Amino acid sequence: MRTDATDSIDRGDLEALLVDIWKQLLSIEENTIDTDFFASGGHSLAAMLLIARIESSTGISLPLAALVRHSTPRALAAYCLARSETPHIETSLDGTETQAEYLIAYNEPERQTRRSEAYEVYYATAATSAAHAAFCDLVYGANFGQHGMADVAQLDFLIAKMEIGAEDLVLDIGCGYGQIAEYIHDRTGARIVGIDISSSAVARGNERALSSGKPLRFIQMDLQSLSLPEMKFSKTISIDTIYFTNDLQKTLSSIRQHGTETMRLGVFRTFPLRSFTDETWSPHISELGHNLRKLFGGYEAYDFSKEENAHWRKKVEILESLRSESIKEGNENLFQFRYAEARYEAKIEQRRYLFVTD
Repeated sequence: MRTDATDSIDRGDLEALLVDIWKQLLSIEENTIDTDFFASGGHSLAAMLLIARIESSTGISLPLAALVRHSTPRALAAYCLARSETPHIETSLDGTETQAEYLIAYNEPERQTRRSEAYEVYYATAATSAAHAAFCDLVYGANFGQHGMADVAQLDFLIAKMEIGAEDLVLDIGCGYGQIAEYIHDRTGARIVGIDISSSAVARGNERALSSGKPLRFIQMDLQSLSLPEMKFSKTISIDTIYFTNDLQKTLSSIRQHGTETMRLGVFRTFPLRSFTDETWSPHISELGHNLRKLFGGYEAYDFSKEENAHWRKKVEILESLRSESIKEGNENLFQFRYAEARYEAKIEQRRYLFVTD
């Protein structure tokens, strides 16, 4: 990765290149060297694409924070030519790509297929593991077989801020076994429909719903292909699942179309800080924030970053205490699936928010 490429670049040429990249990513015709990236519709994912294109075109590696501080082609070109330091560029777990490259490619079809297969194995295995049940109890405060980051306190906060009640028909995107949906129903009386890509998780959820007689229904479905034309939801929730779409705007538009006129959406979403800084990062520059403003008119973002970083450290500690129990019951692969993720995430500074639309 070259970081000394500015030695041979003329300022005017660099500004012209940046103007062209701005135009490509923002899809705007009226674009000058003083066009502000974020004020013109740019967001965090587009920022990662921009940084990647600058490097591929010029060899210049930049931290994402530089774009926030220098958000016009004129200002960013001046920064590139004036800086002397080599930026710290974070890499993925195996070190083969930058973290930005990893995140950009996160929902490529091949990676989505591998991830879906891994989750199918997870849900088929975790349901019968006593060690995993103990892990969920200790980490989340209740065993719902969950694989996200929302503990019971965050679920209760979501219920309160969304004002979910008995009159609501709720769509739960990425419902897993349906036990979080059941918890929300027990707390509120709401009717809930859940979708998940895992057939084994959905089957277990429907078995539980049938035996309990509760107004819960679970459907195997990809959130990228949402199709429930006979239903209009008054509330929709996505708890650590909105990551799994390769077209966020399209998915959010589909969610909006499946709602009543007054539907509210609640999304738990975690962001690795990457090469942003506390001063330059905000949920409002995220792709999610940008699209929620565009499609839903506005939102409130509630900060759970402190809890998120403690969450991953807690996972590592508890998993290590349950290692031998997991191996004894023949679930070493399940243990490694959770442990490898937790160790990796615990090393990354995270920012977590609950987004609730107006």
